Amino acid sequence: MPNKPRIYVSVTYDANLNDKQLSIKKAILNSIEDKGFELQIFHQAGLVINKAWNFENADELMSHCHGAAILAFMRWRNAQQLNGQAADLLSEYNHFEGALAIAHKVPILLVTEPVRTAGITYVGGGMRVYFWPINQCPECISSDDFDRYLSAWTKYINSHRKVFLGYCSRAKSTADALSLYVEHELNTQVLNYAMDFRPGNSILEQIESATKECTCGIFLFTKDDELSSDNEAKAAPRDTVIFEAGYFIRAKGKKRVLIIREEGAKMPADLGGVIYLSLKDRSQIELIETPIRKFLDDQL
Repeated sequence: MPNKPRIYVSVTYDANLNDKQLSIKKAILNSIEDKGFELQIFHQAGLVINKAWNFENADELMSHCHGAAILAFMRWRNAQQLNGQAADLLSEYNHFEGALAIAHKVPILLVTEPVRTAGITYVGGGMRVYFWPINQCPECISSDDFDRYLSAWTKYINSHRKVFLGYCSRAKSTADALSLYVEHELNTQVLNYAMDFRPGNSILEQIESATKECTCGIFLFTKDDELSSDNEAKAAPRDTVIFEAGYFIRAKGKKRVLIIREEGAKMPADLGGVIYLSLKDRSQIELIETPIRKFLDDQL
C-alpha cells in the first residue's frame, strides 16, 4: 500500500502525566507502531509535527487518518466517588477528539485507566473499552489480552484500506487497466463494482456497504450514453456511476473521491465544483498514473 495507515493519537501532554502513565503511554505507542502504523501527534510526529492544535487542524488531521488511539489518562482528580465507582476525570481533549473520530467514522482504540465512565469512556457507547489494572503497570500492555484487543483493531483498519472503483460496463477495459495499476503497482486492494457486488442486492445496499468497506473511491465518467446534437458534450456517464460517486462524496467527503472524466463526457452540474482528472484517451491511463498515485498516497 502507498503509505502506512495513519493513527490520530489523543493523549494529554507529557507534563501532565506521572512516571507510570508516561511508561504506559510509551508502551502503547510502541505497540501501535509495531503493527505498522504511523503515529500522528501534534508538535511531535506525522503530518502535524510542525502544526499547532486547534479545532480546524484537528478536524483536518482526522480526515486523513485511518484510526484513532484515545489514551484516556486521568487528568483531573475528583475527591468524590459516584456509586462507589471511580470519578476521576480525563482530559476534555479526549472527549472532543473521540467525538471527532466517531464523526469521521474512524475506528477507535480506546484505552483507559479507572476514570469516570462518561463521554468517550461511556461503556454503553457502542465500542469496546480496554481498562488496564488499577496498579497502572506498563507490563499489562504486553499481555495477551491487550494484544488481542490491539490486533482486532489493527485487522479492522487494514481490511478497510481499499479503494472502490465505479464504472460503466462499456469502460471495462479502462477499469481493468486501472485495477491492474492500482493493485500491482501500488499494492492497493480494489473493490470492483462489477466483480464484487453481490447479485440480488439493490444498488443502494451495495454502495452503502462499499462506503463502509473502503477508504476512498475512484469513478470513471466515460462517454456511455449519447446526448442530442445540441449538447456541447457528446455523451454522458451512466446514471448509476454518477449516483455512486455522489453517494461516496456524501459518505466519505470530496477529498476521498477521485473522478476521472473522459474528454467529451458531460460533467453533471451538481458535481461541477469537484476537481477531476481528464482522460483524453480511455486506452491510455498511463498519462494519469502519477495523479492517481498521489491521490491514493494522500487518502490511504
